[in-house]
Amino acid sequence: TDDQKRGALEQRRCLILAFVGATSSDSKSLEKILINGYLESVKAWLGDILAGDVGGMDLLLHMLSNLVDLPVDKTVVKTSGMGKIIGSIENHKICVGTPNESAIKERIQEIKDAWNASVKAKKAQTPAETKENTKRPAELDL
Repeated sequence: TDDQKRGALEQRRCLILAFVGATSSDSKSLEKILINGYLESVKAWLGDILAGDVGGMDLLLHMLSNLVDLPVDKTVVKTSGMGKIIGSIENHKICVGTPNESAIKERIQEIKDAWNASVKAKKAQTPAETKENTKRPAELDL
């Protein structure tokens, strides 16, 4: 049934969020996951939650908690559009006037603070470090 499909989809998303959220922030694999569009997928999942299609409050809180420690940079945040949608949750009906409003707002603030710090830290890398990290495989010094 459709309810079973939505339930299975919600569980899969929950597991993916947990695995990615638990990955060390200095992991090269996590960096590749972010570069390859993870946040775009999460944005779509968030859209499903806000529309009431797949997932609800539990998945939303789980999602927000697992986004906090991601080592994002300005490009990843901007490309995904997550900064804007994260900020809009506070004014959405899923948040405003609900028993979970304070929990949602706390998690959103944690994301904003952590992502701002991550963007600043990545921007502060020396040009040599940044250049080294962005070389394509064919350009790597062997």
